[in-house]
Amino acid sequence: MRGVWPHRATTSSSGDEDRRDWLAQFHPTAGSDEELLDYIRGIGQTSYHPVGSCRMGVDDASVVDPWLRVRGLEALRVADASIFPTMPSANTNAPAMMVGERAARFMLEAAQAR
Repeated sequence: MRGVWPHRATTSSSGDEDRRDWLAQFHPTAGSDEELLDYIRGIGQTSYHPVGSCRMGVDDASVVDPWLRVRGLEALRVADASIFPTMPSANTNAPAMMVGERAARFMLEAAQAR
């Protein structure tokens, strides 16, 4: 929403038709901030590369530890983009491949340690 407010303010105070057209793409009849916020909530979408549903980390809220092991379960690891704590700025393909390679290395090391 922070990205919309500056444009909304300039739209209402200036006569710039381009800015009004820009705001109209979000909600052509928004008369209040609440209406615009409701509209944005209604059309909001996730990206095409969802990440973070099994966030990796060291805190108790993390589903997966830094070795990709699911907390509270034995012999289960997650090795895909769902472990990313945040979305990378680029495509998720290369980071996901790196996670898979690291998972393979972790599992080999664990097997060799037995």
